[in-house]
Parts: sequence; structure tokens; C-alpha cells
Amino acid sequence: MFLMLIFVSGIIFLTSCNNKKETLPCDNNGTVYVLNKLDTNLTVTITQSHKTYTVHKDENSEIVLTGNNAYTFQISSINYQKDTTFFVLPCDNILITVRQ
Repeated sequence: MFLMLIFVSGIIFLTSCNNKKETLPCDNNGTVYVLNKLDTNLTVTITQSHKTYTVHKDENSEIVLTGNNAYTFQISSINYQKDTTFFVLPCDNILITVRQ
């Protein structure tokens, strides 16, 4: 009986060690915040993900992107056009303030 108890305990211990998953910090994502200080709405297009975001006047938009990648941002509004590239690392918090 005692040997059976040790055997069952060993099996439970070994199977519990195999189920551990490696967790990555921030799930390998970086965050880009776009703050609009223009008098009009702002459009942000990310070329690599083919997504477009609208940032209203005096508002902040949060964009979560996969880390260790370069992203090209096309930022446009009335009388404003800017193309720029950012390299986003895991756990990055990048603030882009757009003003005239």
C-alpha cells in the first residue's frame, strides 16, 4: 500500500511539471499611443497590418502591435501628412504626439 502511494504521488508530481507553459512578458507585444493635438481628426494607417485608426481631436488612441518588428505609420489630416517608421520591441510603450 505504501509503495502504491509513493508511485501515485510520483506520477502526479511528474505530470504537473510537464504542464507548465513559458510565459513571455507582455505577450511579446508593444504598445503605441497616438495623441492628437491637431484641430481636426487624424487618420493613422499602419502599412504592415493594413489597419486604419481614427484619432479624434485631443484624444489618445492605443495600438497594440507584435514586438520585434518595424512598422510604417502614415499619419494624415487636413493640411498634415507624415510618414514614419518605428521599430517596436516587446513591452515597449511609445507615445506619438501629433501637433502642427
